[in-house]
Amino acid sequence: MDETTPGTAEHFRWNIVTKEVHGHPQLRKRLRRGIARLERHLQTFPPDAVHLQIRLDGEAQPNRILAALTLRLPSNILHAEKAHADAARAVEEAVSVLVHQLDALKERLRREPVWKRKARRERITFAAEPLPPGAGPEAAGEIERSLFELHRPGLARYARRLLSRAAPSLPPERVEAEVTDLIGEAADKLPALLADKPARMSERAWHYRLVRDALQAQLRKVGAAPAAAPPASPVPPAPPAEEDRVRQALVAALDQALEGLSDAEREIFDLHFHEGFAPDEVAMVMGRPPAEVRRTIEQLSDRLHEALRYEEVAAAAAADTAS
Repeated sequence: MDETTPGTAEHFRWNIVTKEVHGHPQLRKRLRRGIARLERHLQTFPPDAVHLQIRLDGEAQPNRILAALTLRLPSNILHAEKAHADAARAVEEAVSVLVHQLDALKERLRREPVWKRKARRERITFAAEPLPPGAGPEAAGEIERSLFELHRPGLARYARRLLSRAAPSLPPERVEAEVTDLIGEAADKLPALLADKPARMSERAWHYRLVRDALQAQLRKVGAAPAAAPPASPVPPAPPAEEDRVRQALVAALDQALEGLSDAEREIFDLHFHEGFAPDEVAMVMGRPPAEVRRTIEQLSDRLHEALRYEEVAAAAAADTAS
């Protein structure tokens, strides 16, 4: 049985899935009070990327109700289980476990470049009611899959850059088709490979690792880069808009600053500077020693700083000449 209410962007969403437990209104009210303790710890996360699933199982243990709480965050999924004769008490005890996990996770995130403190905003709470039946994740693996879909745009960016280096002659339409296939293959493997994820690796990093492994497996299978399709008829590019010209100039300056990097160094650059992974997670995605990755990131940072200083000097010289 599922008792699940519509959350909005102003609330954290949650749903209840029950087995041999009656999700009556009084129980829902008690559960809502029990999960309120999490709200203080979730204020730095965007509400539309947070979802709490409560599973209540009355068959798992004699005379006890098992409460399994799964909390989806932007880059991680936290899980806690507790059993008690009273369903609401079991949930409260599981919430205590999630609070400790959240504190530990946020402590790690504060040391990562992706962590940014949000501007002061109105306090966000869980919706007053859970989602209606069928509106929230119910079956095993649905929360993991929903988080994968949340990461799909970044995964596509990453796969596109990997493929452009592995098969530079592929036309754009083939690149997009290959990227779609790679991400689909990684998504299909999620349920079978969940147990393989290292304990300290975030789900987001694990998703990137699966996409990377899918590409590596494809290249090993064909023994080389994917075959290129016949070149399409050239189409003259449209003149770029002003903001596009600025963006293209920035990309060109970055490309020049990073000229001569190996594929591994470029991938480290992509994962750390483009995708915002901490050095240790870059190492886990790529399967490389953390010390090597940290050393490479330091070298890349020095290189970029030097390039920016050069650009500032060149811009100042051009301004002096113009005046």
